[in-house]
Amino acid sequence: AVVSTQSTWGRRSCQYLRGTLGELLCRKADQGVEVKIMVWSEKSSGDIVGDDGMMGTHDMETYKYFKDGKNYRTSNRVITALAPRELGDTKEFTDLLQNQFAAGMYTHHQKMVVVDSDDPYQPDGRRKLVAYVGGLDLTGGRYDTPEHHLFATLKTDHLDDYRNSNAKGTSPSVGPREPWHDIHSRVEGPIAKDVLENFIERWKVQGIRE
Repeated sequence: AVVSTQSTWGRRSCQYLRGTLGELLCRKADQGVEVKIMVWSEKSSGDIVGDDGMMGTHDMETYKYFKDGKNYRTSNRVITALAPRELGDTKEFTDLLQNQFAAGMYTHHQKMVVVDSDDPYQPDGRRKLVAYVGGLDLTGGRYDTPEHHLFATLKTDHLDDYRNSNAKGTSPSVGPREPWHDIHSRVEGPIAKDVLENFIERWKVQGIRE
């Protein structure tokens, strides 16, 4: 189970994943793992101003990537849900107005991954829940290391993955790139179950449409 605000699953390659994150998830689906993803549906993307949208969230790119049968070797698929921020029930005209504004301007801004994992302390082979929660979107320009290189990685790690929203006139070949420093946490036990339940509650409302 994955929730992300912005995403470029099929773009960035990582040596530890043997490809991109999108390729990894497609391989896991081929192996029989049930993979479900919720991506924020940015209101302007799609039919309004094209797949890129106004905010560059890559939501339609992600949706189409996992729908594309060429990315799989079996009939299994990664189930991807576009999840706008909207009211579940609109009873009044003001609800409709609020829906339009909220769906266009806001996201739940949740970034989390929930997986089941081996548990060496369970003699009967039962698995345990592991969840990752944090602040970084899985999207372009966010990859960084503790060294936070501004120039040295422009032609290697950050080739075709350049971002500088603070100085937008800078060249990807010259830099400096925008460094990123954020926290992601691995949690286990009852708190991991809470993270999963949060995903399930959202999926029942929005993901079930898939």
